[in-house]
Amino acid sequence: MNNNDDQKNILGESHNDSYDIDKVATSNHQSDLKRRDFVGAMVGTIAAASMVSSTQAKGKTAEKNEEPLNIADFPLSIEEYDYEVVIVGSGFGGGVAAARASKRWPGKVLMVERGKRYGRNDFPRTFKELSNGFWRIPGDNVPRLFPLWGEQRGVFDFRSYDHMDTLVAAGYGGGSLIYGGGIIEPVSEDFDQTWPESIKRAKLKPYFELFKSCLGANQLPKTDEPERQLSRQALFETIASDAGKHRVDVDVGVFFGNDPANPTPAGTIDENRYGAEQTSCNYCGECIVGCNYQSKNSLDLNYLYVAENYFGMQVQTEHLVEKIVPLNELGEESKRADGRYGFHIYMVDLISKTAKRVKSQRVILAAGTYGSSEILFKNKKAYKTLPRVSDQLGQKYSGNGDFITLAWGSKVPTDVSRGPTIVQYIDHTSDQPIKAKQFIAEDMAIPLSILSDIVELTSPSYLVKRHLKQMLAKDDGNQDILVQVHVGLDNAAGEVSLNWFNGLRLNWPYYENMSLYEDIIEATKQAKRAIDAKQAIAFPTWTWPFRRNLTVHPLGGCVMADSSDEGVVSAALGERGRVFNYQNLFIADGSVIPSSLGANPAITIGALAEMIAEDITGIVPTKNLI
Repeated sequence: MNNNDDQKNILGESHNDSYDIDKVATSNHQSDLKRRDFVGAMVGTIAAASMVSSTQAKGKTAEKNEEPLNIADFPLSIEEYDYEVVIVGSGFGGGVAAARASKRWPGKVLMVERGKRYGRNDFPRTFKELSNGFWRIPGDNVPRLFPLWGEQRGVFDFRSYDHMDTLVAAGYGGGSLIYGGGIIEPVSEDFDQTWPESIKRAKLKPYFELFKSCLGANQLPKTDEPERQLSRQALFETIASDAGKHRVDVDVGVFFGNDPANPTPAGTIDENRYGAEQTSCNYCGECIVGCNYQSKNSLDLNYLYVAENYFGMQVQTEHLVEKIVPLNELGEESKRADGRYGFHIYMVDLISKTAKRVKSQRVILAAGTYGSSEILFKNKKAYKTLPRVSDQLGQKYSGNGDFITLAWGSKVPTDVSRGPTIVQYIDHTSDQPIKAKQFIAEDMAIPLSILSDIVELTSPSYLVKRHLKQMLAKDDGNQDILVQVHVGLDNAAGEVSLNWFNGLRLNWPYYENMSLYEDIIEATKQAKRAIDAKQAIAFPTWTWPFRRNLTVHPLGGCVMADSSDEGVVSAALGERGRVFNYQNLFIADGSVIPSSLGANPAITIGALAEMIAEDITGIVPTKNLI
């Protein structure tokens, strides 16, 4: 389907699917469009307009008025210390690399993270805290949903790209700070069709198990504790049975004590097997806004904790890496050097507003799809210090097939604000032979009180606010909202690039993935009927003509391949993750993944990072991090 085909469906199903997707006439019955459908479409359009168009307009103005961030504009200090490894970014890839590299070179590894540390009770909860909980650095010229101006260094980095809005994290632990906890291997048998042989599922399988063990992933405990019973599991079973599908319980990266078979009571504080203090999960439902009880197994409580506390890894938080320069045999900076003699890494201290230079034999980029792509783009095109990076940089971007839908008015409580965020999925993959239509439908717990504050904070129109308030209403303390996060196999045909203001941009061909999105919408209609809900919607920004998707799992841009004509980093055994045409420069994060996964990417990123770290250190990893 092309863009014009999508627009031809204005009065058909595509027009109204983001308001009430079960009341919409099909394109063959456009004349039957009823008044309520028109009103529904208008409300959906108002919602999208309120949340998108005004912020984008202001974002573009801000972009034109700001000078790009440049390392030369800051006073420079030079650190006289030679590191073996500098790691940029502390998410799933960086955390794994940190533990493995630090064990190989104790005291000689530096972790650089743009965000803050977050400990117990540090994540924003009050309205005032939330208003300062977002990320924006003047001069980065990234189009954002919020905030639109000023400087903030909070955990939530909202971005508003071409037909793709995105939420990523900024903080020590990266995306693990606000991920939903679901540890899900790719379900589709087809996800790796285009991958190099050296990293396909069969090769990844032992690393999946390794990562799950080190992270401490396990299934929900079987217990009689009343606070640990979730009605939405039975609800999902009803939906799956009605559709003739299978419901699957997933592993979760959540702490229930050191013996999940015999969980400690909810709320009990204990040390995990690495010595970090955690709380046995109390099912508060706040995984995706940061766990203030430290019940979620974020990387700062396992991989990063071990690297820092056992092997002396140095950590610089609130530092932003801007420039990487290879050195020649004389130790001098040279754009013609290939990295075999090491690198100078330049970073900005975001607190003191000064620049710092460090030296390292190796650099591992783990700043995520946007962060690692941006760093390489700046150093290839703006600073021109890494000119030989492959021209495939920015290609094969994927939103991982993410698509959110909601249904409300169910007569059965959904426990939408309780439990770990993701505990199960319905498989729409196994019996679907067409790869482009494969997806899973996951449950999602959301903290409604915090979501309500965000609604107030973003100041939508009166009609939208009233509409959302009604949707968020509670019935005797049991919410009747069902949120589903669908993760499918999109075509990974997006392209990331750098504009004239050194701001990252994304071209996302949403219309090429319409068959996937339409099947997801059909599945949501079926779920609505199965639970006898009153209404069901796709995420409001999907309303025509905006067609703006939302992803929390951006992938690609620096993909692994067999040659520089196909990707940015090598997939060859012994040098996996190495940037083509350079020595000692590696990438270990979601940007190297060559396609959509059709599942939450944490375990795949972690497994690939274990592979890459093995090649960097020369040590076969084990389940014993210490």
